[in-house]
Amino acid sequence: MRLATKLLLGFSLVALLLLVTGSLSYYFSNEIKSDLINESERMTVELQNSLLYTRNFIVENRKIRIGDTSLQTYSQVRQSEAVIVESLNRFSSVLEKVDQQAKASSYVEGALKNYADRNRVLVDSLRNGYRPYQSLVQEILEIDREGEFGEEAYNVTIEPYFRNTLFPILNRLRENSNAFVDLQLEKIQVRSEATVEKIVTITIFGFALSLFLALIVYRSIASPLNILTSAAREIGDGKLDQRINLNSKDELGKLADSFNKMTESLSKSMVSRSYVNNIIQSMGDMLFVTSNKGGVIMSNRAVYDKLGYSKSDLEGVDIWELFRKKDQNEIRTYLDDNAKEVILKETVVKTIDGNTIPVIYSHSIVNDELTETLNHVFVISDITNQKVNEKKISDSLQEKNVLLSEIHH
Repeated sequence: MRLATKLLLGFSLVALLLLVTGSLSYYFSNEIKSDLINESERMTVELQNSLLYTRNFIVENRKIRIGDTSLQTYSQVRQSEAVIVESLNRFSSVLEKVDQQAKASSYVEGALKNYADRNRVLVDSLRNGYRPYQSLVQEILEIDREGEFGEEAYNVTIEPYFRNTLFPILNRLRENSNAFVDLQLEKIQVRSEATVEKIVTITIFGFALSLFLALIVYRSIASPLNILTSAAREIGDGKLDQRINLNSKDELGKLADSFNKMTESLSKSMVSRSYVNNIIQSMGDMLFVTSNKGGVIMSNRAVYDKLGYSKSDLEGVDIWELFRKKDQNEIRTYLDDNAKEVILKETVVKTIDGNTIPVIYSHSIVNDELTETLNHVFVISDITNQKVNEKKISDSLQEKNVLLSEIHH
């Protein structure tokens, strides 16, 4: 994965997290609103359960008194009593929670304050009215075990008290709480919608800013890296005079300084490739470097001057093609056998015009440590002048021999 892609993905994920965070906040706020509405409903349900199971408790006890001793009847009595106690306890717990919420909402203003004040009054009234109801229910549980007055007490006190006193307070509290929450919801909804719009706007802006920042960061990193890559390639080609100029004080700047120091140390400890190439090109003798198969890899300027070939003419040419036919098989044998000893041989080479030049060539093998391959080196010396001088000397000697023969005769 490219560096630019990584940066863009990273900034995009940050922007996406902003949007998700805003959405979750909106969702959880709605959950809290639902909890506020359900509290008044729970109190009504708990009181209704206590009233219903009180009636059931009285009915089942009456069955026992008239002689029904079945396990089911006794079980119904115990279950009804347990549900009554549990419902009353849960009602008390929810009432305390609603009371705390009502007190906590005292900071509101405007129309909400009227509903909040009414809620506190209704909660106090409900608490004051609940105490007698709780006492009556507990008294019924005791009375009905001892005599037959439980049903009468239920019909005369508990059920009318619940219907005429507690239930109206619960209804008013529920209506007032719902109105209070609805008004809160309207305001919260407006603020939530505005908040969502802001979150979306900020997210879009953040995403665009992320792209822009990613581009800046990418350029600040990629540009020095490209310079370092190019310099490393130049040094790999033997240009040890290469230096990197980065006006940066970060890690990349330190890397460039280390790179320059390394290059300077290398240039002092070894001869550069360009220097060696200049030496090779300035040689008076012809030089060929071939692959292990005999293909010409490199040649020097003397080859072009003496044989008339250009660099492109020698591309794809095997070295033995430049020699006369009777020597070609011998040269192939050298290449196939990878003979490492230096071989000196007198022969002729062909020019681009088809002419021949008398030469002496030497063949040797060098090992390329970078590619771990064997290359062949042919150094070819032009001995044309030597041959001309030898012919002159031979002709002179022949003339002297003829002269001496005539004198002797």
